[in-house]
Amino acid sequence: MTKEAYESLIENAIHYYGKVHQQVKAIEELGELITALSRHLNSNGTVYADAVREEIADVAIILPQLARIFGSTEVDEFVEKKISRLHNRLKTEFGENYATEKRDFETGSFR
Repeated sequence: MTKEAYESLIENAIHYYGKVHQQVKAIEELGELITALSRHLNSNGTVYADAVREEIADVAIILPQLARIFGSTEVDEFVEKKISRLHNRLKTEFGENYATEKRDFETGSFR
């Protein structure tokens, strides 16, 4: 799908379903993701991975619509600030070369 077609699809979804409906839909999709993640974690990460993936996809589809409803430019500015903050936290916590080192997430140590 081209970028233009994607943008048009987002606009059409908002136009035809309405802003309020899409906000309610976002709440539903986010709730379903929370539920899928909870089930996945409670199963020791063995059972619900596909459900989590499916709900991530649903949320990924609705988030650009929310951004459009609330102001894409403003949302992008917040994303940039928060990405920068994450980068700085990683540098502070793990050092300048955090991006080149591999961390074992089970033990917390670097390999």
